[in-house]
Amino acid sequence: MSPRFDKLGVVIAALAAYAAFLAPFATFRANRIVPGQARS
Repeated sequence: MSPRFDKLGVVIAALAAYAAFLAPFATFRANRIVPGQARS
């Protein structure tokens, strides 16, 4: 149970860090690349 819990914790921590670092950066980049260009 200990190793499995550890692995799960590591995966969750890695995903959280990945999202925390990449999500705002990706949205910021996308927002700058397309400054108010709306296509319908």
